[in-house]
Amino acid sequence: MKRSIFRLVYLLGLVSVVLIGCASPPSTATPTPAPAPTAAPQPIAPAAATPAAADAVWQKVIADAKKEGTVTLYSFGFIGDLGNATRAAFKERYGINLEFITGTGSQLLPRIQSEYRSGQNVADVLEGSDINAIFAKKEGLTQAYGDLPEMRSKDAWIVDPHFDKEGQIIAYTFTNYPLWINTKLLSPADAPRSWKAVADPKWKGKIVVTDPDTMPIPGRLWVVLTGRLGFSQDYFRQLGELDLAIAPNQRENDAMLARGQYAMTLTSTEVTMGPLISEGAPLAPIDMVEGVPSLPNPTVTLMGKAPHPNATRLFFNWLVSKEGQDVHGKFRSVGSIRKDVADYSPQPMRVKYTKLIPLGQEDEEAAAKVQADKVISKLWKKK
Repeated sequence: MKRSIFRLVYLLGLVSVVLIGCASPPSTATPTPAPAPTAAPQPIAPAAATPAAADAVWQKVIADAKKEGTVTLYSFGFIGDLGNATRAAFKERYGINLEFITGTGSQLLPRIQSEYRSGQNVADVLEGSDINAIFAKKEGLTQAYGDLPEMRSKDAWIVDPHFDKEGQIIAYTFTNYPLWINTKLLSPADAPRSWKAVADPKWKGKIVVTDPDTMPIPGRLWVVLTGRLGFSQDYFRQLGELDLAIAPNQRENDAMLARGQYAMTLTSTEVTMGPLISEGAPLAPIDMVEGVPSLPNPTVTLMGKAPHPNATRLFFNWLVSKEGQDVHGKFRSVGSIRKDVADYSPQPMRVKYTKLIPLGQEDEEAAAKVQADKVISKLWKKK
């Protein structure tokens, strides 16, 4: 019985071989290849290789940055505890020194221009007003900062730090421009709630403003009120008739309000008011029914002839990282542009404004500078 079964299997095998041999020859068409096994993937297309290439480039930036060893910032904002904390944190992270030369834009820009003419360049970074950054860019004093790993994600931001399409200016924080009051002199309940109401004659002698010849905020207010909200030039003339106190710069403007020399100011920001409120100054922002200007600002930009370009790029990347933003928010008492960083704004500043009016377009910033120089400085007469 077993022999019979064996013979049957053997015969079936022979029949199979014969049938295969007699089959039609295979088609000459090229067969579709089987998918490559997971252990041996197909080559990656060049576009898909970009992140790895970018990371390799970035590692070289880090290595070159450490060789350069220093970043020199011409800065309006990195002063006091913020400057010290920023310097210490960046030094601990990368072993690179930060050196700050501080001043207003009207002081620092001529210095940078003079350096360019003489060929003795010191500045790596211009930090401060977006208007100053735009001016420096138009004058050919800046260069693109290139690919920064922290800025690749589009989902990390409350406010996108990419300020301009050419990639030369980074807005590493944002600030709102409400009306500010000294609460010991004027209660929030009695404060004007509209920009129109600020020009009421009853506020004569009670308002301090920043000198429009030295700071961009008055011109920015002009752009919002006239360009966006339909106010006329007469409004600024009416303000000028209120015996405005003209502070030489924003820092003094804020200090005069904090000291109680004046009841209100319409030329200040959350960035500079936050630390004062944290120190106990009786200051509060007021929501305005027409809207509150909001701007990604201050900014940083890389100088075109920066002595330490790689160290500067590394600093920029750190500044918009979670660590850099945390240091900045904590010591400047402001919210972050990042979603994953705590809001360090003092409680009085955490106002949910009814309407924010976004700024930051270069043509509007240029218009703000023109109006500040040619119009507001004449309407707001200095004493």
